[in-house]
Amino acid sequence: MVERVPSTLTRTRYWAYFLFLLPLVCFLMWTIGLIVLLGLWSTQDKWHTPGEPDPVFISDMGAYTKGFFVPMCVITGVFYILSFLAIRLLRQWRFLYPTTNKYETFLGWFAVLTSAGCAACLISLAIRDDVHHDNIHWKFTAAFVVLAFVAAASNIFEWLSAHRHYRFSRLLAFSFWAKFTIIVTAIVCAIAFAGLRHYENRSKSARFEWVVGFLWSLYIALLCLDILPAIYHERYPSNSGDLEKGGYGTQQSGIPQQSGNTQPGESYAPPSEPPAAATRNEADPTEL
Repeated sequence: MVERVPSTLTRTRYWAYFLFLLPLVCFLMWTIGLIVLLGLWSTQDKWHTPGEPDPVFISDMGAYTKGFFVPMCVITGVFYILSFLAIRLLRQWRFLYPTTNKYETFLGWFAVLTSAGCAACLISLAIRDDVHHDNIHWKFTAAFVVLAFVAAASNIFEWLSAHRHYRFSRLLAFSFWAKFTIIVTAIVCAIAFAGLRHYENRSKSARFEWVVGFLWSLYIALLCLDILPAIYHERYPSNSGDLEKGGYGTQQSGIPQQSGNTQPGESYAPPSEPPAAATRNEADPTEL
């Protein structure tokens, strides 16, 4: 396990703000898009008839507002891929929770791959709307939902593995548990959405679809939190030892810990949270 030890912070890494914007743009585009679609539904009388579900499906709104829905899905999909790619590269380049084993590397790149498939399906279902291409539209929708869950699960398990080695990080722990709660809730709602749609209970099915859409927004927002530590802290040294064996950031037995800048050969681990969270109890260095 990597322990938290004092380190000297560098000046703010401004280029990391650009990477922070990737999930932020994705979150804002998808969330604002859903709110706009709900607003259009609530203000147009044609949707409030006995033959229409209450509310209508997102796909129905998208089919009649393709000029807005297609760009919304394209922007969301592209920035969704870039967000996962940024997280993977930041970990690989040691600016963010350095990868501790090959299992995490596999999960990270698998999340990038499945997020690309998820984005492709999202863009495809927006173009092939359910009014003109009903059958293929719902096939793309099913693939989008499955791939979104797989990408999220890969990211969650990667963060679980990382948390084993960076137990001092409250930010990492919060991200993992929040994502886990969201994904479990979303799976339950997605199953309810599919089941109710199969049994032609369209209104209740549509409500669960909107819930799943907003839960995905919350998940994307947590990707912003994942990138946040890369803005403030020094790059992890490349000669940090074998993380799986606890060689990174631990003090050698019998050697007093030095304050300030470290010299070659000394153990060193910058904190992996914003400065406000990088405090420690002098009596217990590992106490959160």
